Amino acid sequence: MAIDIGNTRVKTGVFDRNDLVDAQVYDHMDNLSLQGMINDYGVTHVIVASTGAEVEANIVQAPGVFLRFSSLTPVPIEIHYKTPETLGQDRLAGMVAAAWLYPGSNVLVIDAGTCITYDFLEETGKYLGGNIAPGLDMRYKAMHHFTQRLPSVERTDTGTLLGETTHEAMQNGGLMGILMEIAGYIELLRNKYIKLNTLLTGGDAQYLAEHLNTGLNVQPHLILIGLNQILQFNVTKYN
Repeated sequence: MAIDIGNTRVKTGVFDRNDLVDAQVYDHMDNLSLQGMINDYGVTHVIVASTGAEVEANIVQAPGVFLRFSSLTPVPIEIHYKTPETLGQDRLAGMVAAAWLYPGSNVLVIDAGTCITYDFLEETGKYLGGNIAPGLDMRYKAMHHFTQRLPSVERTDTGTLLGETTHEAMQNGGLMGILMEIAGYIELLRNKYIKLNTLLTGGDAQYLAEHLNTGLNVQPHLILIGLNQILQFNVTKYN
């Protein structure tokens, strides 16, 4: 079982080796439900990654390996990040998933959540680093919070290139800014790495993919897939 404790939600995945057999999303940590899934599926090994909260020592119990993912956890890729201790566990798990899904390939992983992260894996299996930008809702909230007059707006596709009201101008600016940002990163990397695979994940992945024409592969469970690969890698080492 892989447990991903994020900034706003807790995501879990039960795997039979490489096959995801069940995935759940919780609004908050629910140890009882997690333990119930472990018992129901006969889970032997568990990995927990957290970007939003400290992991409780007794979060769940399983008969095999219980792994708290950290910067010291061995992973099956080569990390070229200068401060691995500050690297988000979800970002690294995404890179491991990319290496497993596209072995020997250049891969850009875009995780569209509270923030949007852009991370790149070279075909040699080296994680070269990435960038972090505000997510869609964060952009709308920032425009309202840091100005005197701009209103609070909800996300929507106005269907126009130019906003005809302040609401529409903000809605267009938030969405179109991200779409152009994503397209720009893809273009820059494709200029340097001709064969490039692009994976999109995160809470806003499907919403953004509907507005993009860049051949993105949407993988809603990418982080769980990566955590599962890290868990299997370490279980093999322990055994």
